[in-house]
Amino acid sequence: MKSPNVCRLIMYGVILLGFVVVCMALLQWQGQNGLPALFYIGAALAFGGVVFGAIFVRCPHCGRQQPLKGVWYEYCPHCGEKLER
Repeated sequence: MKSPNVCRLIMYGVILLGFVVVCMALLQWQGQNGLPALFYIGAALAFGGVVFGAIFVRCPHCGRQQPLKGVWYEYCPHCGEKLER
């Protein structure tokens, strides 16, 4: 994937999916011993989304890490090149 903006949106989607799975697990949890396995799966998804963002949200021109916050950037804050859509 060349566009860091698309990778950033995928990252946000995976993190949001992880949080939804964690919330579903906590709603089903009845205070029993230990947390349900679904909780750990959701936490791993959310963490995987952050790792995905750290690896793939990069400028295709200079290769430097783009900010993970925000939704859409037109230009790279490091080299000033226009980012692909």
